[in-house]
Amino acid sequence: MSLRRFLRGLAVVLPLLLCAAGVSAWASEASETDISERVSELNRLFSKIYEADEESRWNACDSFTNAARQVMEDYADADFPFDKIRNINYFKADNGSFRMLNWGIPEASGTVTYKALLQVHRATKDDHILYELNDMSAYYPYPEGEILTPDTWWGAFYYQCIEKKVDNRTYYTFLGWNSGLSLYQQSVIEVMRIKPDGSVEFGASLFVNKGRVAGSERVDKSLKDSEIKRVVFRFSRRSGMILRYDYQTYAEKNAKGKRVERKADMIIFDVLTPRQSAMSDDYAYYIPMGGTYQAYVFQDNKWRLKGEVSARNPERHPKSSRPRHP
Repeated sequence: MSLRRFLRGLAVVLPLLLCAAGVSAWASEASETDISERVSELNRLFSKIYEADEESRWNACDSFTNAARQVMEDYADADFPFDKIRNINYFKADNGSFRMLNWGIPEASGTVTYKALLQVHRATKDDHILYELNDMSAYYPYPEGEILTPDTWWGAFYYQCIEKKVDNRTYYTFLGWNSGLSLYQQSVIEVMRIKPDGSVEFGASLFVNKGRVAGSERVDKSLKDSEIKRVVFRFSRRSGMILRYDYQTYAEKNAKGKRVERKADMIIFDVLTPRQSAMSDDYAYYIPMGGTYQAYVFQDNKWRLKGEVSARNPERHPKSSRPRHP
């Protein structure tokens, strides 16, 4: 090719390349502007929930929910900084299998009602399903043995999520708080599984207690491990409770029967006890024993209950895990 022909061709192609680069830069700037405006709008709408009076609070919640749904649908295949929305908790699986927005709505009674938007990836069709989760905990006061769905979600304000793989299945274990009833509050260990068709289950037989009651010194040999789908702790509204995923120490006997100490990542929690033995049937009087902990350690594809937990590892000593909430 002669130099003259090359230069003539370059004169035709170069403006097109510059134009394409300009369009790309404009699109990127427009996208950043759109994201910024949507984040601001979501923050504005969410703040209205707290500013509204009791009669209009749920209308404000509906406005925020509808706007958040639209953003999740529009950005189903792209990142969006949902973590910049104040006063909600945002969870996202590393492999993109789900995204969740989770928040609470304060009630006049002093309790909190929970909501969540859960967007899951449907592997069978390589698309997304968006679920709106409404708090049904009032209908399941004792949900420990229930397998629930997005329509029957036991509402909570989650603050930690732990991913574990069992065979070819992935389970997401959430730690959360539920305002409970007027006299007591609740903390929960909840397990979520997403099936290939995009359907979702809450609750799973991953807990091994061997007749012990988690968060208690009680023993109940009639309680079968296969019947435990989630763990719920109930305690006084005037108290706080440690429930968090942390690296700590627990003691157990080895194969020779010798007591040994082991360190591991674990779900650590207080042991609860009534203020007086006569109050054992009333959760409003349950408080942490103080300095006495139990934990679930993930071993052999199960959350196994451990006693004699020493929360003393200085680098990661557990603090009160009562989460930020309305």
